[in-house]
Amino acid sequence: MRNGRLPLDHHREVLVECLHD
Repeated sequence: MRNGRLPLDHHREVLVECLHD
């Protein structure tokens, strides 16, 4: 688990999931 993750990192993962959806 990563602590202090940046907002961009979160959006990045969301975008990746959307792209791979």
